[in-house]
Amino acid sequence: MKVHQLKALVAIGDQGSIRAASRASGLSPAAVTKAVRELEEDLRTLLITREAKGVTFTEASRALLVHARLVWDSWRAHRTRWTRSRAASRPRCASASSRGSLSRASARS
Repeated sequence: MKVHQLKALVAIGDQGSIRAASRASGLSPAAVTKAVRELEEDLRTLLITREAKGVTFTEASRALLVHARLVWDSWRAHRTRWTRSRAASRPRCASASSRGSLSRASARS
């Protein structure tokens, strides 16, 4: 079970169809379908029934969807915190105005 597979399942659950899930997640419909099929293979169970007007979740997928949302939301929150902490710890570049004053100061020395 991989994070991108859970992302696809949650997107389908939120949007109601593979096409809408692909638009919302920024993935192609083929990528969303592949992720769910891989998840179905890993779990050895059918998760969604594909229909002309969307999908129907199986009992197994409804149970999994609750946990998948928790994992996906937790992963996104962690990624956001990690990204912010990395950005905060990076050295800042001098701005254009401060570079000029630094150049003038070093020229005086």
